[in-house]
Amino acid sequence: MNWSQPQRIKELLIELCAVPSFSNTTAENSMVELLDEVISRIPFFQQNPQNIIRERLQGDPHNREVFGAFLPGRGKQSVILLSHYDVVDVLDYGKHQALAFSPPKLTAQLLQREEIRALLPSGQENDFLFGRGTADMKAGLSVQICLLNDLSRLENLQGNILLLSVPDEETTSRGMLTAIKLLTRLRRERELDYRGVINCEPSFPAFPGDKNRYIYTGSMGKAVLFCYARGMETHVGDVLSGFNANLLIAELIRKIEGNVDLCEELEGYMAPPPTFLKVRDNKRHYSAQIPHTAGCYFNYSLLYRSPRELLQEVIEIGERIFSELNPLMDERLQKYLSRQGQKPPEKKRKGWVLTYEEFYNQARGENGSKLDRVISEFFLQNQHHMEEQEICLRITEIIDDFLQKEGPGLVFGFTPPFYPPVKSNPQGGRDREMLKVARGLKQLARDIHGYEVSLFPFFPGISDLNFCQLSDYQDTKNYFKPNMPTWGRGYTLPLEDLKEIDLPVINISVQGYDAHRHTERLECSYSFNVVPHLLSRAVQDLLQERK
Repeated sequence: MNWSQPQRIKELLIELCAVPSFSNTTAENSMVELLDEVISRIPFFQQNPQNIIRERLQGDPHNREVFGAFLPGRGKQSVILLSHYDVVDVLDYGKHQALAFSPPKLTAQLLQREEIRALLPSGQENDFLFGRGTADMKAGLSVQICLLNDLSRLENLQGNILLLSVPDEETTSRGMLTAIKLLTRLRRERELDYRGVINCEPSFPAFPGDKNRYIYTGSMGKAVLFCYARGMETHVGDVLSGFNANLLIAELIRKIEGNVDLCEELEGYMAPPPTFLKVRDNKRHYSAQIPHTAGCYFNYSLLYRSPRELLQEVIEIGERIFSELNPLMDERLQKYLSRQGQKPPEKKRKGWVLTYEEFYNQARGENGSKLDRVISEFFLQNQHHMEEQEICLRITEIIDDFLQKEGPGLVFGFTPPFYPPVKSNPQGGRDREMLKVARGLKQLARDIHGYEVSLFPFFPGISDLNFCQLSDYQDTKNYFKPNMPTWGRGYTLPLEDLKEIDLPVINISVQGYDAHRHTERLECSYSFNVVPHLLSRAVQDLLQERK
């Protein structure tokens, strides 16, 4: 049987979707067992079970694994077929949660609703399959597995294929970080020449109503920064002699939230503007004292900026906040006192802005190992029931308690996760080859299948491709690492492996819509008929012997 026949791909997709492999849970382990069983149906892997790879994530509380299948051929040139097998939860399905993992039944149910049919092109209702994971991304995984089966039946396969499917993509990509170490080890042990990584994440609409097909030759990155605000404590009856930390955070939000001027632009593409993910002050209970410390963290989408450049930008924003707020608050205090016939104080407000590294070093210079011991104890007590982002803020609060630095002030640093942006360089040898492959796929889709496929420089979401290159190794090592409070405790990037791996990437997208929504769906005709052909051609082109 030709596994790449559309019906076989669809059957495999439905089988994979039946497993509720929720990200960051033990449910992901059931998916590994199913993948092992599916791959073992392929005759080559029945006879060579040692070529099935299961790599456990170190220190993972759920004992999850990276799943791999290595198909050897002639030569050292190799292509990596990359996917993730986890999915987000199904709370958004409401009363249909029980059907979310049964695409045929869910599709039949949803198509009874007029508002759902209105989402679909007229007359093409039967070309869509609804369900969690249909688009993101078990369809891409199904296409890759079926191609692996077809290639395994060739007598003289040119090159090697490594299928890798990872957990945890929907949270902090622990699976891919383990896979990077695995890839560097396999390259050394088997002397492989990696020609590139092919992902099959679903396409994302570039604008509302966009029905275009896409191939992506890079992946947008992201960083999550935190800010700890130190105000000046006072009673609510004497509010103007203090400084409410919430005012500092509010002004930070005003300057950053949705600010298009902070968006990166490259090759005609504009990254989404930054947005705040959480804001809170540090008051645990009601009292008549103003909130004098507060914290927040916020998301930056990246096309090219390094950690150093990001820190410089937010430090400058922080300095502008004080240059504007200090005179304003001094003016309000002066007006309040003058109306009561009192003389305003001569001392003017000041403010300081520091990176987390600077703040920590100032405190440690006075407290040494005692501070480190308190931080370590706090982390050990909270690592399993507190988000790492919150831990970063609380550790900064601990440092503040040690340092007792007079406010007001702002501290900026990074929290997990961090996804380095990946961009194909037309001048680079291997990237140039990958871009050539992408142009060939565009022509193939048009000439053979009648589809216009657009080449886009960035996958507009976060993907595991972000860890296939690290263009800003030095800045990441010198500015990101020391400015993340949980580095080496709960979150670590394998910087040396990321620097070494340096792989050209491409995302040959299945056609999906509404990922992470209850209307998540896959367009079957393009995904099951065209994408397998494009994927097969890309592998063939990348494995060609180079003169």
